Amino acid sequence: MNSSDRELCMNFSNAELKSYLIDKMTPFTDVKCIVNDQYVSYDCNDDFEYITFDGTIQEFYISLHKFQTCIFINNEEIMFIDDEEKKHYTWSDVESCIVYEGNLFGKTHKQILELIMEFLNIFRGSSNMIVKKEIIQTDEKCSYTKYKYYINVNNPNVGSGKYQFDNIIINVVQ
Repeated sequence: MNSSDRELCMNFSNAELKSYLIDKMTPFTDVKCIVNDQYVSYDCNDDFEYITFDGTIQEFYISLHKFQTCIFINNEEIMFIDDEEKKHYTWSDVESCIVYEGNLFGKTHKQILELIMEFLNIFRGSSNMIVKKEIIQTDEKCSYTKYKYYINVNNPNVGSGKYQFDNIIINVVQ
């Protein structure tokens, strides 16, 4: 089955994005939505392509595609890729990125957006991010190497401790 035969798991509506991300981040950040390189209102009819959480600075934002959603923060890219689409990715697509390897297909849009929201909350206001990785497996079904990521980050807005999301472990210090 290819993506044209089924609904991609990250085909979020603007209403879902507003409800599960934008409304939750607005009290803490300067949220802006972008379509065709233009800032748009939250009630825009076109699908949001990007949502920034630092206004026009654009150093903390997400990109939205129906097959993948990415968080960009502190010069790092965290990729959430539709499970069925991963087989089309190569090492050059993901090599310098942090790839979430947990299952997304079968989850509701609400569950996926809540997962992304957990990452956004951890990284909101963070600094000094250091990423280390170790190979966890090379998979014949996957054309790139899978890693376990260890992320150390300073963030006074989040309780110190370890937060684990499948193959991503985030250690927050204040």
